[in-house]
Amino acid sequence: MDRLKAQGASESDQKELLEQHERDLQNLVNKMDADKMRMQSTLQERLKKKKEERLRSKQKQLFENAEENRHELHQKQSSQIHRMKADEALTLNEALNIDSANARMESSERPSSPSDVSRPTTVDMSPSGPPELPSRYNMAAPLNDAELVALLMASPLYQKLESIKSQIEKGAHKAGSGDKIDGR
Repeated sequence: MDRLKAQGASESDQKELLEQHERDLQNLVNKMDADKMRMQSTLQERLKKKKEERLRSKQKQLFENAEENRHELHQKQSSQIHRMKADEALTLNEALNIDSANARMESSERPSSPSDVSRPTTVDMSPSGPPELPSRYNMAAPLNDAELVALLMASPLYQKLESIKSQIEKGAHKAGSGDKIDGR
């Protein structure tokens, strides 16, 4: 201002120049504020994107872990089911073998007629063909699968196996409770 006075500028020119300077200064401050806000906004957007990306990554990892755990659990369950079915089949097979052994012993101890003595009374377990049944079984009416299943399910042995199976599933076979079956 002093320099303008020294150069002989009028007061209105000085005032106009001062106002122009204040406008330019205000514009510069506004521009700096706008740049600062834009940079903050950009920075916040970056931070938000990184946070969302981390969240998606974590969700994906959790989902994969859950899926892996679900798959492992399914494999364990199917393995346990397979093992239980194999045990059940083995127990049933043993029970059927005991029944057939009892039937063989009964048939060998007391033949029902003299013609039965000449016929084989034991079950042939050769792998070449189906087992040969005792002759008195040949006289019985043939049973279809449904009738065989119904007979098996009505048998006391099957009922006992089912009760043991249900007790095992319920966890009734705890250590220290003893092996009491049917109050024996």
